[in-house]
Amino acid sequence: MKHKEIICGILAAVCYGTNPFGALPLYEEGVNTASVLFYRFSMAVLMLAVMLIVERKSFSVKKGDLKTLASLGALFAVSSITKTIKNSLRQQ
Repeated sequence: MKHKEIICGILAAVCYGTNPFGALPLYEEGVNTASVLFYRFSMAVLMLAVMLIVERKSFSVKKGDLKTLASLGALFAVSSITKTIKNSLRQQ
């Protein structure tokens, strides 16, 4: 089981690190950063939902995990917002 977790962690890091390869062509076509982020996050939510349904796991979140999830969500949102601001300033 430990090996599965390590492999999943490596795959997640590789996927996250290659995000620009999918976004750069979209930016060249004129798609704005907010749209790219919206569709990227929407696809992630759909993939997660499919995984949970296939594995027959609950969508519920434990009360103790809410603080951690909110903190991670806020950090990820700040990361995305700063990317959007940076791209907006670059276009000016």
